[in-house]
Amino acid sequence: MQRLDVERLSPRSAGAVVARSSGKAPEFIVASNNGSGLIAARWRRNTVRLHEPECLDDHMLSYCASGRANSTLVVDGVSSRFSQRLGSITFLPANRPVQWTMDALGESVHVHLYIPGAALPLPGAAHTDGATPAPPTQLRDPWLE
Repeated sequence: MQRLDVERLSPRSAGAVVARSSGKAPEFIVASNNGSGLIAARWRRNTVRLHEPECLDDHMLSYCASGRANSTLVVDGVSSRFSQRLGSITFLPANRPVQWTMDALGESVHVHLYIPGAALPLPGAAHTDGATPAPPTQLRDPWLE
C-alpha cells in the first residue's frame, strides 16, 4: 500500500468528491501497489453534502466504523433515507448521478473503499421497461459488525 495525497486524485474520483463535500481531507488515504486502482480512506467527520448530482469515477463502499448518522442518498433521481450505524455499509455507484447527504449524530468514522468504475459492472441490470433498479444503500454483515 502507498499513502496518497487527496489533492492528487482526479476531480471526479470518489475520494476527491467526498473531501470537497465534507470540507476536509481523510485521516489517511492509501492505494494498492498492484495497479488495480483500489483506494481506501478513513474519514472522521460530522457531515457530507453532495448537493448537486455527481457522476463519480469510482464505486464507493462506505463502512460505518463508529457513530451514527442520518443519510439521504439519491441515485438516478430515486431517493432513499436511512440511518447509518456501526457495521452498516452504504454503496454509491460509479458513473451514475448521485447526491448524498449525511448528518452525523456527533462525530462518526467511516472507512471507504473506492473501486474503479470499469473494474466492477453496475449492480442490477436494466429491466425490459428500461428502468434500472436503485442500488442497495444499507447492507448489514454480521461478520463486519
